[in-house]
Amino acid sequence: MSLSIEQMLENIQISGSTPSRSSNRTLSIKQMLQNLQISVSTSLRSSAKPPQINIQCPPRQDVRQHYGYRLDERHMLYLESILKQYLPSSDPTKVPIPMTLISDWIVEELQLYQLDYKCCHDPEQRVVEPLYALPYVEGGGFDDEDDDDDNVFLLTVLSVFSDEPESFDARPTQAQIDLLTSLLGSQPQWWVGYAGWC
Repeated sequence: MSLSIEQMLENIQISGSTPSRSSNRTLSIKQMLQNLQISVSTSLRSSAKPPQINIQCPPRQDVRQHYGYRLDERHMLYLESILKQYLPSSDPTKVPIPMTLISDWIVEELQLYQLDYKCCHDPEQRVVEPLYALPYVEGGGFDDEDDDDDNVFLLTVLSVFSDEPESFDARPTQAQIDLLTSLLGSQPQWWVGYAGWC
């Protein structure tokens, strides 16, 4: 049985704050929902289709661009650890890939069916040591054939949709973005995908 957004946010508040940046992310559930001014049951699950997020598509480039969130692996793993406490494990011997449980839960609860992890250029050129290697080459292993990319700064983005016409036309509502922003504790933006990975 899945948890509602309200229950998830309540559990996050009750379970304590995130290991880092706790003061920036901790709002009471009441404040959070008042700020959003929405109800999940009426806004996301209503029969009337709410309007899509009002956003301009950036000028097209040679590579796909993604609208989403810089991945904060520690925060995602923290959310996942809370979620694990409330969801029964179907197979105790199976070790899930980190962050798949929380991303699957977000897709289900917020109905964000395009949600995916994407490799994008880091405009701030920050060197980040990832907790987990994302993304990976299809079929396993890592793409280390091209050593000329040593000066490319990349990051993993939780992509909600892209600038591809079909994806952009299926973008979510403002209510969905607001809930995801509240859950992740950061603002979405456009990111330039890394050729071959996006």
